This record gives sequence, structure tokens and C-alpha cells, in this order.
Amino acid sequence: MFLKIANFVVDCLYRYCRADGLLCAVGDCGAGKKVGNHLCIDELGDFAQYVSILGRITGNDDYLRWALDQALRGLSVSQASDGLIYHDKGSAQKAIKFFPLIRYGDTFWGLSEMYRVQREEGLKEAFDRLIGGTFKFCLVNGLPSYGCFFIGKKAITLPIAEVMTSGYLAESAVNMYLLTRQDNYLDLAKRITEKWLATQSFKVHSMFLRHCRTDWPWISKGIFDLQFRLRGRPGMNETILVKGDTYLIFSILALYRASSDRKLARAVIRWREAVATRATTPDGRFFNSINLKNNKKYSVRLEENHSIIEAMIDIAVDFNDEESLKLAERACDSWLSRADRNMLIPNSDDEPFVRLDPLLDFSVNLLKLSELNRRENFRERAFEIFNSALKHFRLPYGFSEAIHKDTLSPASSLVKTKFLGLLIKGLLIFHFVNKGGTILSKLENRLLASDR
Repeated sequence: MFLKIANFVVDCLYRYCRADGLLCAVGDCGAGKKVGNHLCIDELGDFAQYVSILGRITGNDDYLRWALDQALRGLSVSQASDGLIYHDKGSAQKAIKFFPLIRYGDTFWGLSEMYRVQREEGLKEAFDRLIGGTFKFCLVNGLPSYGCFFIGKKAITLPIAEVMTSGYLAESAVNMYLLTRQDNYLDLAKRITEKWLATQSFKVHSMFLRHCRTDWPWISKGIFDLQFRLRGRPGMNETILVKGDTYLIFSILALYRASSDRKLARAVIRWREAVATRATTPDGRFFNSINLKNNKKYSVRLEENHSIIEAMIDIAVDFNDEESLKLAERACDSWLSRADRNMLIPNSDDEPFVRLDPLLDFSVNLLKLSELNRRENFRERAFEIFNSALKHFRLPYGFSEAIHKDTLSPASSLVKTKFLGLLIKGLLIFHFVNKGGTILSKLENRLLASDR
């Protein structure tokens, strides 16, 4: 059943391609038509490798070719000679342009994962070029920044070191090292993680903060903090667990698995202790944003919590850490207590929607926990949640991103196509587990079942 639905989802993705065959970022799953022409290249890691794996296990070479074409030809029309990505070569030729590095974490991840699945050298070459452009134009204090403006040939790097992109880049580099055994990838990951572990925020709080260039005056932090808050974003004194700290922790765990460096293990356990102390709600869930200056904390949402739970599971697996396992179990129990009679869980206590993607990732976490603690009810709840989602989110040409929790009607038929790709991931995992497979037994399975 799961593979049949996965084939249906791929057919839907085909519908949402441009005339040149490249996938658009948005589709109308009610009408079966693409919306706009914006490419999905910055979400490569949310669909391409999953279509490839589906093709491999079903023997469908068309899926393998389509996924590889999305990566290679998508990059051929969007990656400039400097290695950076602009969605189309016309944008790359403009006198004034902006490269938003923060948007391309999934491209690093997608290229490394596609290389793992298909071993096409063009994927590795594109990854190396993107790394080269990033390190030439987009570093602050030796760390990846938000991005870079270009005025003619002059590059102006946005002066804020950014946590999430650092995690994406470092973990993808570790994975490329494991595939190629080329030390430059491992060295790159080490440089990034060591610099973050040496920051004042980690030394004092065991958590990570975005920070400005060290050679800029102190007032610059206040200016950037103000613009973030005026835009309704977390300020410069706020740690963001997802997407932020957890992604850096994922990269540190990957580096530990590759190097067995015990100082990395100690750093991860320090972070886990900080989350347990400062970011845990009374009922066992997690606050996502914590102001390290005044300890104000907020945002308890499933779309964020599932990644924190995943991090705790990974820590439990890699270090046999009982405390991490307990934190993950308690959070899952708390979220499960909020499930309705259809086993659907609202995204937050005050939000009127149930969202597909976090529900799927949460159900995958339950499968992992059932392997660790032998709680059969977690496995049963995972299948109940996943099957209910397949039923209630279905649209004529895909699946809705969200449904109203009371009426179960779709919030919209417009869907980011990356969420259809991520649904294929869920279908692959549940097919695999239903056939007797285990997620945590092999790194390859863990990478398939990870959310980035």
C-alpha cells in the first residue's frame, strides 16, 4: 500500500514541473497544476533522494533518471560560475544581486544525499563548487553567514554568523567524507564545529547564538537585534533550537561518529543538559526559543519539537544516554496526549490546524523509540497517526499541507512541492518498517529517516 501511494505522489510531482521538466516550488493539489515557475532547487534535499530510493527499490529507472535530472539540470540553470545559486542564470548576471545562503542548507544536504544514493560525479562537483563559493564570499568570523550582496564585482557579506546553515553544511561535509574518504570534507566540518563550540554563548550557556563580526562595534549587535524583532523574528540574544541548535548538534554527532572525538561527546551532553534545564515545559515538551539574557522562552509547536525529539533520540543511540531517551519519551507522551479520536495532533495548543509534515516526522520518531525502548504502543501509535494522515490530508492530485483540526477540511489546496517529497520519505520508512526493517540498525537507514 505505501509504495502504491508513493508512486501516486511521484506522478503528482511530474504534474508540477515547468515546460522544461524542472520541478516548481508550488503546486495546486486540487487542480493538479503548477503555480508559478519558481524552481525547487533550494529544497533539493526534501525530494530528490527519496524519489531516487523509491526508484531503486521498485526497479523504476525513470524515477532515478528524473531525480538526477532535477539535481544536475536544475543546477545547470541556477548555479553560477562562482558556485553560488540564483535560481536562473539571468539573476546571476545582474549588477546588484543577493545570494541568501540561509536558504540553501537543503541544497547542501540534497547534493550529499543524492551522491550517496546515485554516486554521480556531477553531484559531487556541484557540492564542491557551492562549498567553494560559500567559503569565498559568505563567511563571518570563519563561519557561514546569512548570505552575501554583490554590487558589481564587490561582495558584501551579511555580518552575522548563522547556526542552522553551519549545521547543514558541516553535517553534509561529514557525510561526503564518509562517502569519499577525502579529508578536506572532515577538516571543513571540524573547523565549523570547533568555532561554534568556542563561542561565548556555548561556553557560558551550552547553547548557540547568532553573532556579529567580532571586529564590528558593539552597537551593531543592537541594530541587528532591533531589525529582527521588528520583523517578528527571534532577537540576537535568543537561541533557536529549530532550525538552529539542533542542526548544529546533528553535525557534531555526525563528526563524532566519524572521528570518535570525546570532547564532541562532552559538548553534546552539555547541550542536552541545557535543553533539559532551560527549554523543557512542565509537561515535558520543549520551548523552541530561549532568550539567554532574560530567560524568556516561548513557542511550543510540533513542527519544531519533532526535531528536538530526533536529536535526543540520536544522542541516546550514539552515547547510550538514558537521560536523552527519557526526554524524548516524555515529550512524545505529552504530544500523544493531545491526539484526537483520529490520532491527529494539532501543531500547537492554540493553533487551529493539524500539519502534515510535523505529524509524519513525529510518527517516525515514535518508530525509532519503539526500537530503543520496546514500547509497542509507540509503534502502534506511529502507524495509526501515519495512516490517519494519509486518509485525511488526501487531495485529488496530492496532499494538503494542513487541515482544520475541527472540520478536517484542507486549509488550502496550494502545497509546497517539497512536502510531497517529504511524504515519499515517510512512505518509504513505513514500508520498510512494515516489512520488518529497523531504522536504527544502519547509518544509511538513519539518514533516510532524518529530518533536515
